Amino acid sequence: MVVFGPSLRIFGFQLIPELDFVNGMLCMVFYEIKAYGITVGYHRYFTHKSFEADDGTAICLGIAGGMGAQGGIKRWAGNHRRHHWKSDTDEDISSPWYSDNIVFGLCFSHLGWVWTERQIDDPNLVRDLAKNPIVKFLDKYAWFWPILGFILPAIIAGLITWSFKGAWGGFLWGGVMSTAAEHQFTFTINSICHVFGSRPFDTGDMSGNVPILSGTTKGENYHNNHHEFEESACHGLLEDQYDPSWELIKKLADHGHVWNIRIPSREKILKRLKPGSPPPKVIVIKPEWIRKPKNAKKAA
Repeated sequence: MVVFGPSLRIFGFQLIPELDFVNGMLCMVFYEIKAYGITVGYHRYFTHKSFEADDGTAICLGIAGGMGAQGGIKRWAGNHRRHHWKSDTDEDISSPWYSDNIVFGLCFSHLGWVWTERQIDDPNLVRDLAKNPIVKFLDKYAWFWPILGFILPAIIAGLITWSFKGAWGGFLWGGVMSTAAEHQFTFTINSICHVFGSRPFDTGDMSGNVPILSGTTKGENYHNNHHEFEESACHGLLEDQYDPSWELIKKLADHGHVWNIRIPSREKILKRLKPGSPPPKVIVIKPEWIRKPKNAKKAA
């Protein structure tokens, strides 16, 4: 017997488990893992080389990003680099300005572009990554990391509750729902942050800073800043701009896992700022964040 409604059941089995404490915590924790894997790993480390990292950190960031189910590193980086190169032109694969109808454009840039043929595999855009043995390893098993992102919370929930029902709840909430949420907030950068927001820098496109998205996008919402300083490890470059991904990078640097962090100087930021924009915030770069730790094995 099938019962529809908030508690969908088949023959008494609840298909959508309730969002209890275990499921809620797993959903939040795995959202954080996948989100930071994309923002710090796929985006700032692999794509823009905003810092250097030891092998273990590079692999962990790559796996965390892979669990987010956004494809392999080379394809992700190639599409993103093309986005910067052709931002908000007809050749930008995910621009909301692809259409004259802004409502359609927002829908297309948020999710529609994923199911089009506008994604590319251009080896010329990722020659550096193609030579990287860690990227080769991670991309070889790119099919497995999303599966890991689904089954790992299921295993954890199953062990905590010691039940199949608990494991099923971990799979749906910690696996499926955390990935779905991570996708939606990632794609707000393509859509919302290319239509709305402030533009303190003249980047030649419609990228904007949307402060309200800071927590969910882990600082990627300062998109106008990012388009002006693509290689910066910190996107929240101006006063009162909170960048969670930058906070994580600093913690990794404090423990010697990342170094050679790239941040534009205050003078460079001031030179490019539009009049009347918020001033740059003070960013302190510790000497040990620049030097490679003696015991660190740098990722290729």
